[in-house]
Amino acid sequence: MELKRALLPVALLLLLCSCGRKENFFGYAEGHRIHVASPTTGRVDCLYVHRGERVAEGDRLFSVDSLRLDAAVAAAEAAMEKAAAAKKDLAAGIRAEELEILHDELNQAEAVLRKARQTMERRRALVERDYASVAELETLTAEVDAAIAMRDCAAARLANGKRGAREWELVAADHAVEIARRELDSAKSMRDCARPLSPCSGVVCDTFFSVGEVAPAGVPIVSMEEDGALRMRFFVPQEVLARLKLGQSVHVSTDGIREPIGAVIDFFDTRPEVTPPVIYSNRCREKLLFRVEAVPNRSAAGIIHAGQPITVRLD
Repeated sequence: MELKRALLPVALLLLLCSCGRKENFFGYAEGHRIHVASPTTGRVDCLYVHRGERVAEGDRLFSVDSLRLDAAVAAAEAAMEKAAAAKKDLAAGIRAEELEILHDELNQAEAVLRKARQTMERRRALVERDYASVAELETLTAEVDAAIAMRDCAAARLANGKRGAREWELVAADHAVEIARRELDSAKSMRDCARPLSPCSGVVCDTFFSVGEVAPAGVPIVSMEEDGALRMRFFVPQEVLARLKLGQSVHVSTDGIREPIGAVIDFFDTRPEVTPPVIYSNRCREKLLFRVEAVPNRSAAGIIHAGQPITVRLD
């Protein structure tokens, strides 16, 4: 009995030592904030969301300079239609009315040629009987040759009209249509970026401009915190860093929850932080700390919120 009483303090000491082997580290929960801006400077026309409001993916957030950007898109659409019409006109050749005129000119030239040939043949018969001079026959022969040239010229104009534009003109028209299409896409993209949709579901953290104010290009107008993007950020001494591995499981607890929440390490920084950020522990006074981040299980949704201090225990 006396031996048992003597060994009891030793057993308690061993138990306390074994309990002390659990390593706890401290940090905070951090959300993923998204800042949404307009790519062009303009007046804020409308704010569709407000601070603290929940938004779903695809909800419109704000609009900037709607009238100007709508006008730019309309102008680009008109330029696109004009380029496409010019290309179609070149490919189709001349109009039907113009083709009819060329047909009439060809028929007229053929009629003139037939009459000239008939006159020449009659005069040739008279020359053979010595009733007309050879000079008159030569004049009529020249008139036939001129009529043939006129007929060939009219036929060439008709064939050229049916063929349409030259090949290089069609290539240039294709390029003009492509340029107009790209300018239209650019104008639409600029308009859509100036009236953006929410990239994800989450909560609006803040709005930095009011309706009527001019927002510079690239300056955030709305910031929001993405749902399901919570991360556990904590800090460990340098001697612990060597034992950490990507994919390693940890347990996260905070005030107000009974059971720890599981998380998996997916990042650790190799750069030391000599003066660490706020560490929520009076006992944590390491001079050289390394940042480690872990992704919590889905069970953490709605339990731990961004900014809360956490305690992380390694397995």
